[in-house]
Amino acid sequence: MKIISKPHIYAYLFLLLISLAGGSHAQIPQPERDALMALYNSTGGADWSNSTGWMGAAGTECDWYGITCLNGSVTELRLSGNSLSGSIPSELGRLTNLTTLDLAFNSLSGSIPSELGNLTNLTDLFLDINSLSGNIPSELGNLTNLAYLYLNNNTLTGSIPSELGNLTNLIGLPLYNNSLTGSIPPELGNLSMLSSLHLGRNSLSGSIPSELGNLTNLTNLSLDENRLSGVIPPELGNLTNLTGMYLQNNSLRGSIPPELGSLINLTNLYLNDNSLTGRIPSELGNLTNLIRLSLDNNSLSGSIPTSLNSFGISDSAFNAAPAVSISDGNRTIDDTDGVAGEVVSVTATATDSDGELASYLWLIGDEVVASGTSARLPLSDGSTTVTFRATDDDGESTSTSVTITVEAPVETAEEFVTEYNGVAAPSFLSEEINTISVFDMNKLKLRSCIRLTLGGEPYSLNDYEQYDMNFNLLSLDDLTFRLVDFRPFNLNGSSNQFGETPGCSGQFELSSNIYKDIIAVPGTTEAGNLKYDYYDVVIDLIDMDSLLFRLRDISIITGPSSVR
Repeated sequence: MKIISKPHIYAYLFLLLISLAGGSHAQIPQPERDALMALYNSTGGADWSNSTGWMGAAGTECDWYGITCLNGSVTELRLSGNSLSGSIPSELGRLTNLTTLDLAFNSLSGSIPSELGNLTNLTDLFLDINSLSGNIPSELGNLTNLAYLYLNNNTLTGSIPSELGNLTNLIGLPLYNNSLTGSIPPELGNLSMLSSLHLGRNSLSGSIPSELGNLTNLTNLSLDENRLSGVIPPELGNLTNLTGMYLQNNSLRGSIPPELGSLINLTNLYLNDNSLTGRIPSELGNLTNLIRLSLDNNSLSGSIPTSLNSFGISDSAFNAAPAVSISDGNRTIDDTDGVAGEVVSVTATATDSDGELASYLWLIGDEVVASGTSARLPLSDGSTTVTFRATDDDGESTSTSVTITVEAPVETAEEFVTEYNGVAAPSFLSEEINTISVFDMNKLKLRSCIRLTLGGEPYSLNDYEQYDMNFNLLSLDDLTFRLVDFRPFNLNGSSNQFGETPGCSGQFELSSNIYKDIIAVPGTTEAGNLKYDYYDVVIDLIDMDSLLFRLRDISIITGPSSVR
């Protein structure tokens, strides 16, 4: 196999990036310069993490940090995670050629200026993870070229403007974690391109509009933790691309529509903590891809589809104690990923001689850590006692335990300590993802595996499309990383500890210098057991010469809210 030197790869890759990222630098119109200066003055520019070039002489604006120009006008303004505070100035409405405005992950307060509705060329508007307050301006409905409108994780109030229904090119609309009130506008049903509608954790009321059934490209519908009432519209059964439906913690009433049985791609269905009544429709038995189902805290009745029994739901009662066993018994697990702890596969069997089983739980100590007869458990280095418990419909339980010993990583000076980067993905992620990147808390190192793409298509560099990449975290203040080493991914064609072929979760888009990934961060539960938190991240290449990257956006990936 051809050996590729690191300097050769660096030079080739980043020369390519430079050629793709070029733009014109010319003096911008005075109103645009005035708008940039207003932003600097209004958001504490002197205290930004990076203000390189800002407030320089006229004609230098296109060299200011975070600014991209084209044909003598500002087209991109990217200052996410840059320690901006204060308010967004209305003067930004003068940047009428902007296609991207990214002020996410800062400490901005005050209202969203209605003048942003003048930016009709915008395709991306990211104001999430700030402290913005007040209403969502109805003028944002003028931005008909928008593909992404991120306003989540603020303190916004008032209602969702019906004018957002004009944004027919919208793909993502996360408004969660605010204090929005009023009803969900039926006009949102016009957003035919939408793939994710996340309105959870607000104070929305009224009924779920049947018009949402028009959003046939939707893969995620999250309306959880609001004050919604009325029935679940049967039209939601039209959303056959849905993988997640989250309607829990509302005041929904009536029966579960049998039409939901048409959502054959669903992996997560949460209807718990409502006021639903009636029989559980047999059509839910068609949802064979379900990984998580929760119907708790309703008043449902009737027979349970056989295919749902693995979720611990049953309408029969028997009084025989189950018989249980754990496959493979006591064992020792080698380190596979160079990070403390290991994800271990466990399998058990359970039978009940004169009845049916209601639930299967895995415990470490007294803490429930998984359900089902098989699971992948994050275990700490050293010896851990793992218990499997099966319970029948009468509440009779039987438990058995094994001891699993995890070997600690071997200390090494090598940058790459394993055959390939990454750890095993959790089961609630897409089945297409089995390996995700990991942040080593002890060494402050991000160990990534990344697919190269150009224009969204796979890109081959020196005959390889996937690379292991190691980043060092340089600063906790501005979340800056440096790329310190990389190599082709899994050169030896190794399988993971479960016999699967690993694949990269990360994507580096060469045309935009943006790296997107799912990252596992190890931690501990309240009981002291190993756990992983999982995050969606967007990371920008900010300095090609120094190979510096900065975190632009991060959101936690919420798994199942409870283990049955």
